[in-house]
Amino acid sequence: MGAFLTGIANDDLTSPETEKQNVGLDAVLLQNRLFISVDAYRNTTKDIVLPVISPASTGFMNFNYYDNLGTIESKGVEFNLNYRIINKSMKGIVWTVMVNGIHNEDRIKSVSNYVESVTAANDALQVDQTRPQPRYVVGQSPSAIWAVKSVGIDPGTGNETFVNADGSFTSKWNAANKTIAGDLSPELQGSFGTTVAIKNISASVYFYYQYGASYYNQTLADYVENADINYNVDARAASNRWTKSGDVALYKPLSVNGLATSPTYVTSRFVEKNDFINCAAISLNYSLPVSLVSKIRAKDAKLGLLANNAFQSSTMTSQQGIYYPFQRSYTFSLTVGF
Repeated sequence: MGAFLTGIANDDLTSPETEKQNVGLDAVLLQNRLFISVDAYRNTTKDIVLPVISPASTGFMNFNYYDNLGTIESKGVEFNLNYRIINKSMKGIVWTVMVNGIHNEDRIKSVSNYVESVTAANDALQVDQTRPQPRYVVGQSPSAIWAVKSVGIDPGTGNETFVNADGSFTSKWNAANKTIAGDLSPELQGSFGTTVAIKNISASVYFYYQYGASYYNQTLADYVENADINYNVDARAASNRWTKSGDVALYKPLSVNGLATSPTYVTSRFVEKNDFINCAAISLNYSLPVSLVSKIRAKDAKLGLLANNAFQSSTMTSQQGIYYPFQRSYTFSLTVGF
């Protein structure tokens, strides 16, 4: 029987605290036909519990000591607008439109030395550099995409040309030259839609939108340049490739197994704008006449047709449903109340 020390207690450790500040405006105008709501906020979460690297002289491994060290600030503006274009409820005719949105920014204010070591370790070649690795840098967004800046494929050699930290050009990829190539978080996101009701018929359509976000097109990199052509590849793997001197191409020369022979590490060349509009729902409803419903001794009856994820328009072409199933559904319903 024995015992050994696994960690050092911190009696001063406290729970993280969030300081919230906001100012808002709500207004109802035009004889209750227009509703406007605007809120600006700033949330600062401080004293985030993070591990501290223990000096080698203590004999302890990492994660044996925790302290209140991390701070993240979120700030932004959100709005909501709802307007009744036609408001003849006595005649059974109503037409409304709505739009809302939010602009949010997250910034890292402070981190522990352990998090700094994780950031440094994520730039090592032992880590998978074919995909973006997170960097937690004070003053920057935690969702930033860090990649080496690229100016494209050299028409003369077919090699990719990168930009060094000092602004010079090189054909050698170096993690030390990573810079922010985009951000997963959008500048603006929200929804908009409209509903029309004419007596016993109603229809609505709603959209979800996103603007100003970026995305590392990992599937394009994996199935075009880092692909093994003996297996599943993207159709673009056979086009727009460099083949001879003078070619102006988007992708490097074709190889049997790009990941093994000439891997493409994370590069701004595969960072794309991820702006989209998604038709989230389209619905059509019909309330059966009371004279017909009363014959079955019901109070009301309604027929409904609903389409979810009907279509989407996006600035980026990538595979869907890799990490979460993408589903487009159509639903017919009959609702009867007694």
